[in-house]
Amino acid sequence: MKTKLKLALAGMALIPSLVSSFPSVYPTGTLIYKPEKAWGGYNLIGPSWWGDASTYMVDMNGKVVKEWKGLLGHSAKILPGGHISGQFGTIKKATAHVLDWDGNVIWKYDGAYNSHDINREGNPVGYYTPAPNMEPKVKGGRTLLNAQFRGTKGQKVRPEVMEGGPVEGNFLLEVDWEGNILWEWDINDHIDQLGLDEVAREALHGAHRFMSHNGGAAVAAGKSAVDWAHINAVSWVGPNKWYDEGDERFHPDNILWTSRNTSIIAITSRKTGEIVWKMGPDYDSDPRTRRMGPIIGSHGAHIIPVGLPGAGNLLVFDNGGWSGVGDAVPGAPHGLGTMRRHYSRVLEVNPVTLEVVWEYSAEKANHGSVRNPHQFFSPFQSNAQRLPNGNTLITEAAYGRMFEVTEDLEIVWEFVESKWRNPGGDNPVFRGYRVPYDWVPQLQRPEEVAVTPPEMKDFRFEGRGEKVARPVVLK
Repeated sequence: MKTKLKLALAGMALIPSLVSSFPSVYPTGTLIYKPEKAWGGYNLIGPSWWGDASTYMVDMNGKVVKEWKGLLGHSAKILPGGHISGQFGTIKKATAHVLDWDGNVIWKYDGAYNSHDINREGNPVGYYTPAPNMEPKVKGGRTLLNAQFRGTKGQKVRPEVMEGGPVEGNFLLEVDWEGNILWEWDINDHIDQLGLDEVAREALHGAHRFMSHNGGAAVAAGKSAVDWAHINAVSWVGPNKWYDEGDERFHPDNILWTSRNTSIIAITSRKTGEIVWKMGPDYDSDPRTRRMGPIIGSHGAHIIPVGLPGAGNLLVFDNGGWSGVGDAVPGAPHGLGTMRRHYSRVLEVNPVTLEVVWEYSAEKANHGSVRNPHQFFSPFQSNAQRLPNGNTLITEAAYGRMFEVTEDLEIVWEFVESKWRNPGGDNPVFRGYRVPYDWVPQLQRPEEVAVTPPEMKDFRFEGRGEKVARPVVLK
């Protein structure tokens, strides 16, 4: 009976739009699994800040195989040998840690409150690639992280950058194993390099709380500092073909970062501190970016590491929703959140030619149309990871949904966060990652069982006079 019930529940995911069309009831756990087409491994589920904080790992059939109580999901990444990096604390007071399998702390950095990302030396983005010498270090070496919030040890408030009030630091930090700062960069020191025109600067000057969740309105907040940039992703560029061909902008030690609120993705030279490559905030003046369309509120931008299909290209979850600053428009009367789009895309972009070489969206995947492209949509958080077989693992954060798609956009694995921690009704997962089984030697490799959903037309909830209605498959 349990097997039939699981398959019946999986049927609700046959059309993934059900998850992103806001039903009041939908299934959780593994909903679709095609072992012959997917790249099998363990899946790290990194829930968002709020709720009952813990990060956990499931196999391909959705069985929870490990949970790290209290570990926040924003920057959690599995390291070889069953180790994990992540954060402990609260939304504005989280510090970076590395733990062993048993949860013992083997490293932490409390020189600044960490935000969004932790990357360990050895792999520029922290996820698996089969290329040799590309495993993130468990001990020793450098750590790259971003530190967003003000009022913390090692940070500062910058009242002189903008009129009208102080701003939060948006720091990128590289530290050694002993906690010494090897390199530091604050976007507030480089605002003149960002391409923000006078109108955009004026909009920022008037903001005392930037891009709140009510659609991006500027809300007066007294002396509160402004998180005007909101850097939400940072990684090393890593070894790549562009640098091998002589393009110094893509030096492996340079740092790629994303400013969610200004719609900017950029690379900073580690040597000079200057911004050497950039997309946004202007997507109109260059015909290449105009064809691409604006990247709005993006997350998880990185250069695909060597050893993976598409290596050297930029992979980014282009959220949609709202971001950008400029002229006031309907819906953004203060000039904040001026770029708007009601659906998400995952883009793979050649960073030299700015050509879009691969894209996932509801319309492209035939799960939506020009009338309802929002069937794939997370206006906040989210991520994308390139897998060794050429598939892409996508985290659609707003609905706690992770799914793996082929190059041809076929869904071959789908999972919906099953813990339902937030009684308010949302179920967000900030990021998810897939790692190979042998990275976690503490576990016996699980049996992989295909999950084939029934036909949607045959799936119903029926009461049958019982206390709780049961999902059934009609025959």
